[in-house]
Amino acid sequence: MLHDNPHHATAAGSSSNNGGATDYYAVPAGATTLLDLIEHKEMPYGIGEAFASLYRMNDKDTRERNLNKVLFYCQRALDAEVAGIKKPDRQLRGSGSSSKQPNSQVNQEDDT
Repeated sequence: MLHDNPHHATAAGSSSNNGGATDYYAVPAGATTLLDLIEHKEMPYGIGEAFASLYRMNDKDTRERNLNKVLFYCQRALDAEVAGIKKPDRQLRGSGSSSKQPNSQVNQEDDT
């Protein structure tokens, strides 16, 4: 039975952090759209784009295009993290960042 598993979250929300259910996976009250989740987690633009691309993996564009978008935006975020840049979407845009778009179809200004 699921509730008997000691590795799942308890009523208080604690867990042994084994990948099972935890409080941080709970959807915030009032969230009805993906944008609500992105805003709630205060994701920067690029990470929000990657998150949205994963969410719509089978719904929009091709799987390859969505995966390329995830790689592109996550690489930008990683480059910024390593460089100590707090707002990569503003400071890396057009600055000659070492990350390259993996697919010519990917457009960083693409709608989610």
